[in-house]
Amino acid sequence: MPEIRQFEQSGIQVSDLPVPEKSRDGWPWTEAFDPGEEFKLAGGQSWPKISIVTPSYNRIRFFEETLRSVILQGYPNLEFIIMDAGSTDGSIELIKKYEPWIASWVSVPDGGQTDAVNKGWAKATGEILGWLATDDIYLPGTLWRVAMEYRKSEFAALAGGTDVVDIDGLFIGRKGGKSFEPESILTGAKPGSPASFYRHDILDQVGDMRLDLTYNPDREFAIRIGEKFWPDMARTVSEPFSAFRLWDESITGAGGRAAVSERISVVDEYLARNPELSNAGGIRTLSLHRIYISQAKREKEVNALGEELRFRLLAFFQKPTGLGAAKILARALQLLVKSPSRIGRS
Repeated sequence: MPEIRQFEQSGIQVSDLPVPEKSRDGWPWTEAFDPGEEFKLAGGQSWPKISIVTPSYNRIRFFEETLRSVILQGYPNLEFIIMDAGSTDGSIELIKKYEPWIASWVSVPDGGQTDAVNKGWAKATGEILGWLATDDIYLPGTLWRVAMEYRKSEFAALAGGTDVVDIDGLFIGRKGGKSFEPESILTGAKPGSPASFYRHDILDQVGDMRLDLTYNPDREFAIRIGEKFWPDMARTVSEPFSAFRLWDESITGAGGRAAVSERISVVDEYLARNPELSNAGGIRTLSLHRIYISQAKREKEVNALGEELRFRLLAFFQKPTGLGAAKILARALQLLVKSPSRIGRS
C-alpha cells in the first residue's frame, strides 16, 4: 500500500478499533482522547495536517500500543505512515489489522531506523512532521496540543516533555522539554525525539537526519535545527507529549562505548562549523565531561566496574577541580578499595 490515502480521522472511539491482542486498562487501550471544548481554533483556521512516521522492524512487543496511541488521538487531519523493514514477527499482520486508520505503509528492507524515518518524511504531505518508535507512545491529546501551538505562532520545531516508563509501562520519571539551543544539546540533554515536531519545509534548509550516525542522529539533527532556528522558531514547552520506554532494546539505552565516541564526533563537528565561538574550548570540555559521566553511570548500572572507573577518571581529567571532581575521585577510590578483583574482570 505505497500510496498516501486521505481520510477523516476525528471522532474515533475505542469501539471503532480492533480488539487488541493484549489489553490493559487506560490509555490507549480502553480510552480515546476527547478534545471537548478545550481545543478550538479561531474562526477561519483549519487544523494543520500532521504526518507521523513510525519505523518498524520486528518490534511487535509494544507496537500495538504505539499504533493505538496515534490513532486514538482522534486528530482530524492526521497522516499516519508506517515504514516497515520486512518484519517476520507478526508486525505485518498487526499493521493490516489497523490498516483502515493508516494513510500509507510499506514493508521493504531499509538502512535502519533513521533511513526509514527519512523515507517516510519524504513521502509525507503534512505541514508538520513527527516520528514515533514502536516502543514509545503519544500521550492523550498530544497532536491537538501541537496543532494549537502551531496555529498560535508557527514554529520550525517544537519540543515537549517526555515521560519515561519501564518495560511494563510503569512510570519512572518525567523529563521536561529540552531546548534546541545547540550548546545545551552538546553539553546536556537533547529534545526528546518522540516529543519533537517539525515544520515540513525546514528539511529543505537543514537536511535529513544523517545515515552515518548510529546512536546520535536525532541529537545531531536537533543541533542543526537549533543553529538555524533557535530561539525564535525552535521552541520548547514543558508539558509532556510522549512516553519513552526505557528497556534493553531501546536505541537510546543501547550503544554504550561506541555511542560515546560518536557523540564526541558530533561535538567536534559542531565546533568545526563554528570556529568563531570564543568559548569553544569550554564547550568541548564541559561536553566531554558530561558524556563521560553519563557513560560511567551506564557502566555502573550493568556492574562493569572497570569501565565505570575509566569513564569517571576521563571525566575528572576534563574538569579536575570543584565539588564534582571531588565526588568523582571519591567514587573512583571506592571502586579501587572495595572491588579491585571485579574491576580487573569487567
